[in-house]
Amino acid sequence: MARYIDTPQTNVGDKTYLTNGLGRLDELSPEKSFASPSRGHDLIRQLQSRHSKDLSIKTPRAGGRAALKTLPNGAPPKGEFTPLMKSVTKKNLMRRRSGRGLGIPETPAALGDGYRTSGHTPALPRAEFSQLYNEQTSSSVGDEVQGTPLPQVVTSSAQSTPLAQLPGRDGHGGVVGDGNLMTLREQEHIIDKIEKENFGLKMKIHFLEQAMAQSGREFNQAALRENTDLKVNKITLQKELHKFKKNIAQAEREAELYRLQLEEYRERVKRKQADESIRIEMDRLQTELASKEEEIERLQKQVESTKDDESAKLEELRGEIGDLEADIREKDRQIDQKDDELDALKENASKDSDACAELEDELESAKNKIEELQEELERATEEARSARKEREDALEEKRMAEDNLEELRDEMMNKSFTTKGLSRQLEEKTGKLEEQLEELQDDHARLQEEMQQKLDQEKELQEHVRIVEKEAASERRRLQSELETAFRERDNAKRDFDKMTDRLQQASNDLRAKTEEKDLLQTRHDALTEESSQLQRELSKSRSTISELERALDEERHHAAQNDSILRTQHKNEVDLLTEQIDNLHREVNSKDSQYASDQESWDALRRNLETAAKRAEEKASGLQRTVDKLQELEGNLSGKESKLQQALESEKQRHRQEEEVLNRQIQELNEDFSAKREASETARNELANAKEELRISIREQAALKEKVDQLEEEIEVLQANLEEEAEYAEVQKLKSVEDAEGQLQKLRQEKQSLQDQLANVSIELHETKRELGDLESDAARMEAQTRRPEDSPRRRFNFDQEKRELQREKQRLEKELDRARQETKALAESNASLEQEINAEIERATSEENRLNSEIDQLRHQKLASGENRDRELISAKNKVQRLELRVKELEGLLNNQTAAINSPAAGEVSILRRDLSEARKRETAVLQREVELKASNKQLKASVFELERELHEMQRARYNAKSPSSSPPSLRELARARQDLLDAEAALKELQSKNRDLERQVQRAAVDEEERKDLHDLVKTSTLEAEALSLKLSDRDDRISELKQQVQRLRQERSSSIDKAEAISTELGDLQRKYEKVKSRLSTSKNRLDDDTTHEKEMRGLIKEIHWLRAKWQREVQFRKDLAWSKNFLEMGEVVRSACNDADLKMMNEMGVRARKSSYGSKLSPKQKLRAGVHVILATVKMRKMEDDWKQMRKIGDGLKKAKTAMERRRSSLRQLES
Repeated sequence: MARYIDTPQTNVGDKTYLTNGLGRLDELSPEKSFASPSRGHDLIRQLQSRHSKDLSIKTPRAGGRAALKTLPNGAPPKGEFTPLMKSVTKKNLMRRRSGRGLGIPETPAALGDGYRTSGHTPALPRAEFSQLYNEQTSSSVGDEVQGTPLPQVVTSSAQSTPLAQLPGRDGHGGVVGDGNLMTLREQEHIIDKIEKENFGLKMKIHFLEQAMAQSGREFNQAALRENTDLKVNKITLQKELHKFKKNIAQAEREAELYRLQLEEYRERVKRKQADESIRIEMDRLQTELASKEEEIERLQKQVESTKDDESAKLEELRGEIGDLEADIREKDRQIDQKDDELDALKENASKDSDACAELEDELESAKNKIEELQEELERATEEARSARKEREDALEEKRMAEDNLEELRDEMMNKSFTTKGLSRQLEEKTGKLEEQLEELQDDHARLQEEMQQKLDQEKELQEHVRIVEKEAASERRRLQSELETAFRERDNAKRDFDKMTDRLQQASNDLRAKTEEKDLLQTRHDALTEESSQLQRELSKSRSTISELERALDEERHHAAQNDSILRTQHKNEVDLLTEQIDNLHREVNSKDSQYASDQESWDALRRNLETAAKRAEEKASGLQRTVDKLQELEGNLSGKESKLQQALESEKQRHRQEEEVLNRQIQELNEDFSAKREASETARNELANAKEELRISIREQAALKEKVDQLEEEIEVLQANLEEEAEYAEVQKLKSVEDAEGQLQKLRQEKQSLQDQLANVSIELHETKRELGDLESDAARMEAQTRRPEDSPRRRFNFDQEKRELQREKQRLEKELDRARQETKALAESNASLEQEINAEIERATSEENRLNSEIDQLRHQKLASGENRDRELISAKNKVQRLELRVKELEGLLNNQTAAINSPAAGEVSILRRDLSEARKRETAVLQREVELKASNKQLKASVFELERELHEMQRARYNAKSPSSSPPSLRELARARQDLLDAEAALKELQSKNRDLERQVQRAAVDEEERKDLHDLVKTSTLEAEALSLKLSDRDDRISELKQQVQRLRQERSSSIDKAEAISTELGDLQRKYEKVKSRLSTSKNRLDDDTTHEKEMRGLIKEIHWLRAKWQREVQFRKDLAWSKNFLEMGEVVRSACNDADLKMMNEMGVRARKSSYGSKLSPKQKLRAGVHVILATVKMRKMEDDWKQMRKIGDGLKKAKTAMERRRSSLRQLES
């Protein structure tokens, strides 16, 4: 077989014969070959054998692949596969493919004229001379220009294939051209090899197409299967999440129902507590009724004993009242006579007052005339003053005009040149000034005449005013003296009359008060008898109601116990149901997490497989590209098969593009599926977090419900303790009610004695009124005698002395009133002090109540700490369940984080490896522990065997010493040494295992300590939150109680401040009264010396009238208040009547309907003791109101007197005006 022509010795070391343009082929991976037809020394076998040792010198390729230099055979180095890199890589490939046709000539370069080789190797024949089949050859030996250069040494197996050398750029030389270096057989052999290589390439292309088609279908099927699996998993996860949400919503609804049941239970407990309070109240009423029955019996006896005495006293009082009425009728007759006399005196005084009024009118008219004259005089003086001023102004203007005239004359005389126009102007000006001067002189004369007339009129008016003033002053003095005498006489008569009427009114008031007190005693007696009968009726009613309430209380207790047991069982069942549901949810969550983890791992494995498949496809594509390049290189030598190869190449390229597009689309779909999977995992994680949060909320609500149940149980215990305390308190109250009844009886006896004393005082006051009536009669007779005497100066002096005495008596009366006011202020101060004491006592009681509440809070806290063991165990179990659930939630969170980390980071495989290592380490740990136990057991056995062997050795040595045998060590010694060696080895192994076990135990203990610390911290946080919530509830209750107590204290303080303000207002009013009294006293003391001072007396009268107006307004206000109070009282009485009627109608309707009303709600509103106390308060209030009414009547008399004085003064002024007119 012919060999290839050897190349020169400069290329001996090169075994690849490749060009310099394939430098990037070392970046590619070795291309795997395929089976080729069995022929020797073909291209396929040379591709398989990289290290061939037979040096076959083949025709190398020409250097400088200009046409294919920009197109590398292999793909660029692989980088990180990301969506961004995918788009960049796709753009680079498209750019390279688009630019691939730019540098490729339409014909091979070896066939052109410009193709040149290095000259060292035989080149292919030129296109125009190469006729291989006609055996026309040429040689390229000796051509220095077209020598073959030394190619680069490349170790790639893809570059070890010898290829045909293309001709140079200039077209000279070739394989068989011009050199005669190859024979026809050699050329045929080369052609055969090229055909074989073509056949091999076709086979490779066929196999690659088949592999790519198979891999494409599998890839699509795997992608579709993965997409369907992911969609199915997503839908199943959504359904399960929806189911979890449904379960959580159902749990929330059940928790709401449980809360409503707890509220109903709380309401029942409250009703039970109210029934207990009603029972306690019934017990107290029963004891009070028993005491009241005894009290009623004693009062009936006392009433019967005092009825006779009171009837006798009443007869005596009736006789005395008849005598007093006769005396009053006589006094009325005398008063009528005095009234007639006073009417006559009033008529005389009215006549005098009319005359005085006429004089005052005349005086007023004279004053008006004087004022008018004075105004006219002022006007005249003003006119005269203005005339003088005008005269002075006119004289001033005259002087100024004369001065101007003189100046003009001087100018006319001094100037040396004048004109006719200037002289004419000066003449006109002088004429005007002279006319103005004449006018001013006439005005001056006229004004002087008018001023003289005004002065004369002024003198006349002044003279007339002096005359009128003298006449008016004399007339006014005369009328004033007459008016004063009339006023004094009238005031004296009126004062005497007022005194008599006051005394008579006082006597009648006293008589009326006595009769009212008698009626009050009678009404009190009737009220006592009625109250006793009512108490008896209420006693029977209360006994029946007590029996009914006791029966109802027993039924309610039984019902409450049943409800309590039912609620406890319901609560326990619901708690168990909730715990079971929570465990089911946890199991489902764990199963879903494990399923999700397995799906994630399978998906990761599938993704890695797809990536490797994509890499393999890319490598295959790069191999195809290389084959295409090789086919392009062989295109020049295969002119006959050029079109076929070109079509095959184009079809291969088209197929490769389609496959690449399919791969890109699949990669893009994979990326989209990957992003969708990531989003689905994110949503699943969020939903899992929400589910965990809802689980935490349900656990927290369960804990809150547990706490509420504990609180309700504690409240039940507290209520039971309160019932026991209230029973003891009821027994104590029975004893206290008996003592109170005895004290009330003693008070009634004292009141009876006080009433008897009041009757004695009334009789004494009647005698005093009789005596005062006699005094009044004597005073009236004396006044009549005084009125019949003629009026003279001694009578006036006597009247003056009598007025002085009256003033002294008035002074004494005012002093008495002042003393009484002082006593009232003292009483008010005492009441203020008592109020302060009560407020302080209330504050102390509030503080004691606060302390008691604090102590109760402490007791409740201790009771809570010392609650039952069952509740503690349940609470501990619930806490353990909560901790277990929280730990499970943490594990789920960790698992979710690990899964997300496995998705987002390339370390997912490492995490799974670490988990497997951890499980293997745990298995090894258990195996080591088991091995340790086995070694310990074997160690014990070995020690026992060693002990036996030593014992046997000792016996044998002793026997040997006894036998004195010099033989060597028996075989047992060797066994013993062997056993000892085994023992040492076992101990060493045991120590090693123990050290390993200790390390593992330390790690386990460290992990357990961390886990226990987390558990302890979580438990501590949980317990602290529970305690904080309980303390916050207690503190809120305590704050509420403290706020209530503060409100009570604030209300007491406000009442105290209002009472203090009232006391201060009363004290200020008393101070004002004291000052007014001092003023009146000073005025009365100085009135003797100021009788002649008219103006001062008139001012004082005006001041008194103003004060009387103010007092009248104040009294009218008080009267209005009393009217409003009476109206409101009547309104309340009417409302009470209407309510009682409605209540009776409702009771009647209920009886007709068959509903049995509880009489306790009607009969137990007021106890007999309270009713008696209310009756006593009513009696005291009526007495106080009577006293206030009497005081008000006296003040009203004073006001009436002041009113009369004012009317008299007004009449006197009107009479003076009539006299003046």
